[in-house]
Amino acid sequence: MTRGYRVDVGFLEQKKKKKEGKYVYVQSEVDFIARMSSKEYYIQIMDEIPAGKHLNNEYDALLSVPGSFKKIMVINKLIMYYTNEMGILVISLEDFLLNKDSLKL
Repeated sequence: MTRGYRVDVGFLEQKKKKKEGKYVYVQSEVDFIARMSSKEYYIQIMDEIPAGKHLNNEYDALLSVPGSFKKIMVINKLIMYYTNEMGILVISLEDFLLNKDSLKL
């Protein structure tokens, strides 16, 4: 437990329709899930902010999280934190680790 949260690795399974019309289950991974009572935060760790054709691939796991749980992208570079157009908080590793309220931003 960290800061009172239970932390797990997040595996998500979702049903996707293939071109032939058949459904298959696809598993994706979110690096961490932090849980405390009814609150859940889905956290993906990256070296850089994705761009170009890699942008959607990097966000797929977070965007497939059901419900309105908080989604956080932690970047291993110094940046000012912001919320992107997909509703994902993008924050530097340093801010994430040193700001005790980083999950609430």
